[in-house]
Amino acid sequence: MNVDQEFRWPPPGLDRMQGDLWKIVVRLGLAGVFLVLPLLFVTTYPQDLATLGPFADAWWVTLVLATVGLAFAVDGFVGLARLLRRATHAVERGYGTRTVMKVVVDRSRDMGFLMRGIRHFSTLDQPAREVLITLRILTPALHAAAGLWLCLALAVGLVAAARDWIGPAELAIGTLAPAAVAALFGAITGLTEDARVRRARKAWHGRAWEDDLDPERVEAWEALARGSAQAPPEGASTSVARSLRRLALATSVAIAIVFFPILLLLPASAIGPTLARVSVPEYQGIQRRAAELEVYRAYGVAPDPSITPGEAGRLLQNLAYVGSDAPVPPGELDPPLRIEEPWLPNGNVPNPVGVPPAVWHDTLLEVVAADPSAEVRAYLGTIASHRAKADLSRLARAPQLDAASARWQDPPPVEIGSAALPSPRLFGLRAGAHAHVAAAAHELMQGRPAQAETLLRELISVGFLLADQGSTLMDNLLGHFMIREGGRALEQLFRVTGREVDAEELVDARASAERSAARIQLPSARSSEAIARMLPEVVLNPATVRGVAWESFALMATLAPCMNLNRVVFGTGEAYDDFVAAARVALVRWPSEEPIFRLAAEGFFGRAAGSGGFRPGRLLMLSVRTGDGACGDVIGRFRDIEDGT
Repeated sequence: MNVDQEFRWPPPGLDRMQGDLWKIVVRLGLAGVFLVLPLLFVTTYPQDLATLGPFADAWWVTLVLATVGLAFAVDGFVGLARLLRRATHAVERGYGTRTVMKVVVDRSRDMGFLMRGIRHFSTLDQPAREVLITLRILTPALHAAAGLWLCLALAVGLVAAARDWIGPAELAIGTLAPAAVAALFGAITGLTEDARVRRARKAWHGRAWEDDLDPERVEAWEALARGSAQAPPEGASTSVARSLRRLALATSVAIAIVFFPILLLLPASAIGPTLARVSVPEYQGIQRRAAELEVYRAYGVAPDPSITPGEAGRLLQNLAYVGSDAPVPPGELDPPLRIEEPWLPNGNVPNPVGVPPAVWHDTLLEVVAADPSAEVRAYLGTIASHRAKADLSRLARAPQLDAASARWQDPPPVEIGSAALPSPRLFGLRAGAHAHVAAAAHELMQGRPAQAETLLRELISVGFLLADQGSTLMDNLLGHFMIREGGRALEQLFRVTGREVDAEELVDARASAERSAARIQLPSARSSEAIARMLPEVVLNPATVRGVAWESFALMATLAPCMNLNRVVFGTGEAYDDFVAAARVALVRWPSEEPIFRLAAEGFFGRAAGSGGFRPGRLLMLSVRTGDGACGDVIGRFRDIEDGT
């Protein structure tokens, strides 16, 4: 090496590469901070049964950090690929590999002084300077290796974890340990190099400044300034250039390895919180309404042990289709008996009562007591003679109800998910409740107030049967309606028959129940995290309205696989399996409900249907756990719904 080289550093054509490896180290380091560490934390951190993850309602923080970190990672990998391509061209043009390495690590831009032993490096001999150069090369190389490993190991590890090849501990150790070792050795080499440079600088500053003004050096520099020719570069190496080109290509491929698994994983983490916000049933209002209606429980009729739960289910299915010739939807059974006559006369028959059926429970008994006309009597007599009235009275005396045995196909159609299972056709029973109030009014007009009271008590009993034992929220809500309708009509009956004391007792008891229900402290559902944590308790609490418990279980089954990134990658785990077993005990009362439970355990959207061929949506499965009960099934069902399959 001659004085020409001392003057020109970096060598001609390599100026734009000077110190670039350190820029890549910084970008990869930021990728580790914003991408790898947050994702690794939320993915491998032990999770409770029902939670959106360590950040709870701030689950979106992980998405934001990971998105920023992914941008740094891609920038770092792209920068490394570009640097390797430039290094390839430099080697092909004749520069030596070590020369290129000296340029790309020259962050402090004093490598030329170090090579020639100029300035403070003049206190070091040639072997000491070579050691220092080696340390300078190793330090950023080790740090870059640590950053590369963090990103690549996380991406590959997520795919391996989703395939159940490794667990959380292996993912964390495999990602962090090698990178930590490389970073540690990089820190050691960097500190060693820095210490040697500081010693050299200290020794150099101790010398007289005039000693550096060597006349020969001054003359050489002036000659170079006047345009001396540059020294020829080191010899080219075809094999080294080929290796660098392959490394540049491998780095470009690594961009995809890092980018796609992580980018496709992130949307899955938003499924659970989103569904929690939009799918949770109106829990508090329903529970309070049920508590308010408890005051009427003592007013029901005595049960008849001869009526089996299965018979009660058949009676309910018959009553649900009274006056309807509509076909049953897929998954539902035909009623054993179709009663074609509607509960109430159609619109072509005048209503002499003067008030619509929807308010009969508040007004009808007073109307007939005040105006017992023959026209009203005949109208109500037609309603009271309906064929289905006796079935409703018999249902009222059923001790238990097995609605599923007469309602759902066993097994349900495979294409039906819990959300697609048709709601029971119970709105027709509202007309049946109006008809029973009308029948009670007719009995009152006939001078039989005891029979009228029995009919209203039957209505209350049917309401509690549906509210307590119906397996759907529609059952429970209709039961609440029937309890309220029968209870208010009974209060009205007490008044028109002169039983003011009984009426006032019922009014006072109802007011007390409403005040007590208003004071009930129920779990808050103000946030997605609160909803997630509330669901298991709602499902397993025997005081929960049964339909709410069933819907909450289906919601929990939908959310659990995608509730947080730990579940997305590693699956639901044993704690969730234990919850499902406990939910089966709490919810399934009859063998006929077992198929419905299995359907609910697959979530609102059922099981993802398999389909042949490749579709872009399958890329979503790359870093998401697949298989029965996994987040991949939920995503697959979303995909099939969007495709119309």
